[in-house]
Amino acid sequence: MNTAMPAAAVRADTEAQELTERRFQLMVVQVLAVRWSYFFMTAVVAAVGWQAVAPPWVLAWLAGAVLVFELRARWLARQATLVLVPAQAKVRGALLWNVALGLAYGLSALFMPSLGLTLSAVLTTIVVSAAAGAVAISGPLLQVYLAYTLSIMLPFALVWAANGTWLGTGLALLMAMFVSVQYRFARKVNETFTESFVIRRVNEQLVAELTVARDQANAANVAKTRFLAAASHDLRQPLHALSLQSSALLLDPRADDTPQIAAAIAGSIQDVAALLDSLLDISKLDAGTLRADRRPIQLSRMLEALGRSFLPLVRSKGLRFELQVIPGVVAVTDPMLLERILRNLVDNAIKFTPAGTIRMTLQVVHEELELVVSDTGIGIAPHLQAKVFDEFYQVDRHAQGHTQGLGLGLSIISRLALLLGIAVTLSSEADAGTTIRLRLPMERSDVPRPAPEAAPPSPGPGLRGLRILVLDDEPAVREGMSNLLRRLGCEVACGADTDEALACARTFGPRIVMADYRLRDDANGIDAIGRLRKQHPGLLSLLISGDTAPDRLREAADSGLQLLHKPVSLEQLKQALADLLDN
Repeated sequence: MNTAMPAAAVRADTEAQELTERRFQLMVVQVLAVRWSYFFMTAVVAAVGWQAVAPPWVLAWLAGAVLVFELRARWLARQATLVLVPAQAKVRGALLWNVALGLAYGLSALFMPSLGLTLSAVLTTIVVSAAAGAVAISGPLLQVYLAYTLSIMLPFALVWAANGTWLGTGLALLMAMFVSVQYRFARKVNETFTESFVIRRVNEQLVAELTVARDQANAANVAKTRFLAAASHDLRQPLHALSLQSSALLLDPRADDTPQIAAAIAGSIQDVAALLDSLLDISKLDAGTLRADRRPIQLSRMLEALGRSFLPLVRSKGLRFELQVIPGVVAVTDPMLLERILRNLVDNAIKFTPAGTIRMTLQVVHEELELVVSDTGIGIAPHLQAKVFDEFYQVDRHAQGHTQGLGLGLSIISRLALLLGIAVTLSSEADAGTTIRLRLPMERSDVPRPAPEAAPPSPGPGLRGLRILVLDDEPAVREGMSNLLRRLGCEVACGADTDEALACARTFGPRIVMADYRLRDDANGIDAIGRLRKQHPGLLSLLISGDTAPDRLREAADSGLQLLHKPVSLEQLKQALADLLDN
């Protein structure tokens, strides 16, 4: 049986203790504030008694009342400073002291048999006033208030009732009614204090939440500034290379090194595309459009293929690449997303390793699969390791061997791993390399193993003679896409907006429409494709967008249209057209 108190109960108990403590603290402040008023009232009561009571009795009562009040005040002041004493214990002590103080003043009722009716009435009025003032002093603590009020009023009510006259009986009843009314008023004071406490707690919580929101907004602003600086630098680098290479090509388009220049231009475009793909990954994760498709995969095959793809880059930097796998090991995960994680890890390792070795290993640890990517690179100082998984954060943008990047790699890795349920740990030392471990569950015995790889599919239908309608409001994009498609053997027609596309489609008869998402006059490609399909049922469609806003990605995903993200490479375009025709 679990005897642990639930978190909600613990929180409620803590709040109740805090409320009681605040009530106690308020009472202490009020008691100390009216100290001299009590001394004055005590002196007046003694003066009334002095008129008919023997002085020794009056002086004894005066000394006792003052002593009880002063001891009570000192005890309360000391308790208010004790943090470790429970609030309920303080309240119980205050209740006993209030009983003592009430009785001390209530004993002045013994003066009444020696006083006349008038002085007895005066004495009663003073005591009733003291009881009335107690509402403001100890009203937030009802039991403490009642202890004082009943202790001071009861002796007077009994003496009046024992008088035997109708006046005495009436006054005793009036005092009982007074206590009842004051109690209801004290309850109201208590409720008001509780409401103010709750409101204060809510306000404190709101302030705390606003503070967190402010800090998050400040952090977002810092990240945005860091991102803009990174984007400005890193996007300009390949664009600068593009500008130089294209200018050289324009000066002498028939030079012998034209193929090399064209290859360099393509490489710069790939660098830009890689940067934009990182932003697209983050946007997809923010939009929630990225879904994990878990299935059994042979990890050794994936790792071997991944290693082969990185070998040219590793060798070009003079590095060594080591791969250690366990043949036949099967994991149930999303192969595309896992490969994205591993590619980011290996790419990071290559970027930040000026010399030495990149190592990727697969091993079994405590009945789990552990993928390890390690390097002998520049490493990460311990105080910076908690930040490297933040978006747009880079430890050293000018480290040797560093290439373009927006500081999104490890952030993407962290979020993809969370999506796949993979634990990620990082260990690193400055100038001593970095090791990142991924923990995956091993295949259960009831999970089917992956089937043998099928033969590669036969090439899809050719593109020659394929009629394609290009819908884009940017003239340069329409011209570039038309030139590329015509060189692939397609027949192309273009439209700058939906009406032009509809008019063109009537005579052109396209098989495929390629529409940009954003069109002029707040129109969009999804609506345009819908109108074109009404005119031409069965029209195949591709949606192309440079927009990475999460809501745009969700809208595109909900449309069911195949989506390509700018910039679109030749291979991506050919594959997308082949997929459309095959399906």
